[in-house]
Amino acid sequence: MLGAIDGGITSFAVVAGAVGGGFSSLVVIILGVVSIAATSLAFLCVGIAKGWMLDQSRFRSGLETLLTGGGAAVLAYGAGALLRAWMGTGTMA
Repeated sequence: MLGAIDGGITSFAVVAGAVGGGFSSLVVIILGVVSIAATSLAFLCVGIAKGWMLDQSRFRSGLETLLTGGGAAVLAYGAGALLRAWMGTGTMA
């Protein structure tokens, strides 16, 4: 679960840095998508390695880790959006 939070923070940092650097919107979007794709690939690879180490299906283990990390990221985003709306500091995206 911690990996999902770390991946989200990394993607945010990449996008925030690109915006702060004055890059165009297209570049910011591309960097954000690439960051998310790289994080997803890392989850998949960790899951495959876990399957290999535990002598289990590498495909299933990789997919399981990817979906668990992705689900955790979605839940964390949802919790943050709800808290923002509840605290009245912005609108939900």
